[in-house]
Amino acid sequence: MNGITRRSMLMAATALPLCPLLHGCRDRTAVAEDFFDAVADIVIPRTGTSGAKDVGAGAYMQRAFAHGLFGAGDDTAQALRRILDARTPGGSFLSAAPSVRLATLTRLDTDTFSSTATAAAGAPLQPGTTQAAGATPPAIDVSLSEPTRIWRIAKNAIVVGYYMSEPGASTELMYEPVPGRFDPDIPYRPGDKYLANNWQANIG
Repeated sequence: MNGITRRSMLMAATALPLCPLLHGCRDRTAVAEDFFDAVADIVIPRTGTSGAKDVGAGAYMQRAFAHGLFGAGDDTAQALRRILDARTPGGSFLSAAPSVRLATLTRLDTDTFSSTATAAAGAPLQPGTTQAAGATPPAIDVSLSEPTRIWRIAKNAIVVGYYMSEPGASTELMYEPVPGRFDPDIPYRPGDKYLANNWQANIG
């Protein structure tokens, strides 16, 4: 089919703009993706394998937030931009030098995932696990500060978007198209990759 794969067709379909007839929609979409790409590129930069920006994490974040995934709301994208701009010297995250962006995001990440912030957030259900039948799901801790809450949502989206991509699943991780028998005790050697088939269960 002239090099067209099922994956590329599905990705093209999900990437269609939601409001092509609205004035300025395409421009706003491009600006938002540039911002998300800049953030994702810091979290998972290109090394020996593709980085988050290379696999289109910015576009994924925008669609995920628009559909309320990861606990996002209508204001999540704008809130993240506002938080990073306020913490960046000069007031503009996108206009700052790469070293300034890195320092700004590092401080936000440290504040968010420090021992104090983690304790305040409690112990939510980890991705890849299921809630016991009849159990009460963990409540959202409304006491979390806005920067902490927003960055947890954004970073989760970056990680999920990256490892759901083809490079993230098949290059960064080890993908087994047809997993073999179930073996609960697999020897680990330094340098071994996680299995992409069950990567979410490796989050702890």
